[in-house]
Amino acid sequence: MTDEIAFLNALLRLELTVVNQQFIHILALRQRGDEMRASRIYAVDRIDFPNALAIIDHLVAVGGLQPLASEPPRPGHVLAALLAAEAALEERLRVALEDLSMFSGVARRLAETAARPRAAYRDWLDQERHGQEQDGQEQRGATAEDAVAEKGETGIDRLFSCLIALIEQMMIHAFIYRQAGCADEADIAWATSGIAMVQAGDLVTALSGLGMMPRPAASPLLATALEPAAARRSDQRLIAAYAVIARETAMAVTLPETLSALCRRIADASNRLARWQQGAPHPALMLCAASFKSFEATLTKFLSG
Repeated sequence: MTDEIAFLNALLRLELTVVNQQFIHILALRQRGDEMRASRIYAVDRIDFPNALAIIDHLVAVGGLQPLASEPPRPGHVLAALLAAEAALEERLRVALEDLSMFSGVARRLAETAARPRAAYRDWLDQERHGQEQDGQEQRGATAEDAVAEKGETGIDRLFSCLIALIEQMMIHAFIYRQAGCADEADIAWATSGIAMVQAGDLVTALSGLGMMPRPAASPLLATALEPAAARRSDQRLIAAYAVIARETAMAVTLPETLSALCRRIADASNRLARWQQGAPHPALMLCAASFKSFEATLTKFLSG
């Protein structure tokens, strides 16, 4: 593996972790009515998400994509911890993008795109964190974050971790199927990723409304493959596990009713996906939002520039 390919695979993993954490923080802040901070993070996410897609697209096209390791985001619950979590990932990006002189061409362009919003965003985070300290809202440590999170149900965290695995795996496999000329399968994979993304977003909003935050963990379920036949088998295993986890979470009697109702809807959707039989219309294309129905349209929207 060349240095360029190794760098892009590492940058992809970091960009996806960044995007996942931004996604959680944006929705949590919006639920709390903090549109100013949510919008500031979203402005960076609008660069990072398309860039992650562009990295996948390039790596698949040149045959350089490597299996993706699972790395969960570490969202912060209270505002000071949320800002600290963003700053921690920004520091990792700063180090990763510190010296781009060895790269050229597409790799250099993708790295420079990732680097473009970083300095201004770090400055904003520093200002926000300083303001929190001035207001007397000292950053809370891991113990406080754990105490808040433990008010939740561990099954919710397990389900959320599974959803992140589903988002990432099906997104990457959409590129694998497309590269192999399997446009219908690419659409189904992208639609399935979209369903998981919406479900994860609904969980964040519901949890935030109850004063909680998801605590995703690294998932052993994530198993990206590099060719279509292996991708199909891996997707079947992941969707089957997703249906089991969703059903078990929905059956938990200790959940608040708002979460129970949401988990029942997630379980119903996961069951429909898991029971799909070859030759029948795929439920993902019926269950997903309109923006996830066409993978090619997605690429045109995000990568045409």
